[in-house]
Amino acid sequence: MKQQVKKEEAVSPVIGIMLMLVVTIVVAAVITGFAMDLSKDTNKTPTAIFDVQYEDNKFTLKHKGGDPIRLQDMTVSFEQMFGTDKGITYTDSGADGKLTILGQNGKDVASVGDVIVVNGISSSGFWTLTYAPTNGLIASGDFIVP
Repeated sequence: MKQQVKKEEAVSPVIGIMLMLVVTIVVAAVITGFAMDLSKDTNKTPTAIFDVQYEDNKFTLKHKGGDPIRLQDMTVSFEQMFGTDKGITYTDSGADGKLTILGQNGKDVASVGDVIVVNGISSSGFWTLTYAPTNGLIASGDFIVP
């Protein structure tokens, strides 16, 4: 009678391969997570819709929808439509009162329903509202002084 030889293979090669796969997947996940975190834009330009009015040397922008915008982060620029003036820029003016926000919130933030008022505009032209931290365009247009 022939003696049957039993061949016993260890389980360790299978476990070793599975452990290598798990380590590879974990390392790939960590690298991907780190790379995605680096690509985040933490300071993005807000988006908003404005209704523009001009009356009594006051240029008004009514916030109709979109993100709230802090007064200190916005810049309103004007350029004459006809004439040689290259442009006037208004920022958070504090005491001189050129740029103010009228609204319910009582803060220096323009949110839906609030009105941004720029005093002292007397000629037709083009306006631009930019977000100072990114220098990104929020809104722009033109207006005619009657």
